[in-house]
Amino acid sequence: MPAALLMNIDEIDTAWLDEALREAGHLGDGTTVASVAVTPFGAGVGMVGQLARLAVSYDGPAEGLPTSLIAKLPSPYEANRAQMQLFRYYVREALFYREVAPTSSLRVPRCWWSTIDSDSNLSALLLEDLGHLHSPDQIVGMSPELAERALRALARFQAEWWQSPRLDEIPWMDYGNGPITMGAVGVFEQAWQPFLDNGFRDQLSDAQVVLGAAVRDHFAQILTDFGGEPRTICHTDFRAENMFFGEPGSAEDVVVLDWQISTRSGGVYDVAYLLAQSLPVEDRRAHEERLLRAYHDELTSGGVELSWQDCLDAYRIGLMVCLVIPVSVGGTLDMANERGRQLVEMITARAFTAATDQGCHELLATRYG
Repeated sequence: MPAALLMNIDEIDTAWLDEALREAGHLGDGTTVASVAVTPFGAGVGMVGQLARLAVSYDGPAEGLPTSLIAKLPSPYEANRAQMQLFRYYVREALFYREVAPTSSLRVPRCWWSTIDSDSNLSALLLEDLGHLHSPDQIVGMSPELAERALRALARFQAEWWQSPRLDEIPWMDYGNGPITMGAVGVFEQAWQPFLDNGFRDQLSDAQVVLGAAVRDHFAQILTDFGGEPRTICHTDFRAENMFFGEPGSAEDVVVLDWQISTRSGGVYDVAYLLAQSLPVEDRRAHEERLLRAYHDELTSGGVELSWQDCLDAYRIGLMVCLVIPVSVGGTLDMANERGRQLVEMITARAFTAATDQGCHELLATRYG
């Protein structure tokens, strides 16, 4: 019997976990799940999903079976969940783990089980527990050293997919300018004024408000550029708390998770997203060009032909696309708790500052009129 797609962490029990692991082929006839202890975590971090750590014991042979798992279920907040369903984010992540992750050179969590409800665009996952590794706190900010490790690992992965015919074999992953992702145009439009009214206007300078309004007005054109060629696999949520770090040079050097909004689009966006939202402003200003060049060098070493100027232009376009994140979250979503609010305030300040520092208003005027 297939394990049900649960909608609440509290519903996880021994019988359900046994069904899930058995369905995925991990439990033999002589082995059963004996117990499971469920510990929810991530409040204010997983605003679009529910997370829990499962401590598991077994009756019978258990060699190779996980004693700790991460359960990932849809968000309990209706508005958050509805947006994820609209853009098929839950389903996209489950399919990534099924079809892309097994051949990925980039280390990602092992997926022990997944289920998809195509009618409702919902999914649930049981993932490898990476709690023994280090994950930076995004509010505090990650170090430039960790950012460089992440960007080099990303560049090697993206080089493998850069303009690859294999991109045509994953039609469930939307293009950055495909019909699903282009729905963000309406989200930006609808969320902009509520975002300002929710207290975020006080965080912005007059010039930043003008830039945000201009990005809103030209967002369809900006997304078209972001999603156009050259294309690769773009994580599209490449931030500090979606990665873990082990010993440098080891198999767990950089591990990247949360692939639910991955797209086939311009990969440099991930660089803009990471530097603009996960580094403190002064660190980003001090190391921005060096880190972008590290990504570019790693990418070209992997056989990608991309000029430095094209990389820089794509980076600035990415910074403008990034603005949809604080605007949409601050204007439309339930921010879960006080930490959720702090996170949105932080990415608002960092993202808008990065866009103005890089003269995105000038690029906007010359490129889009």
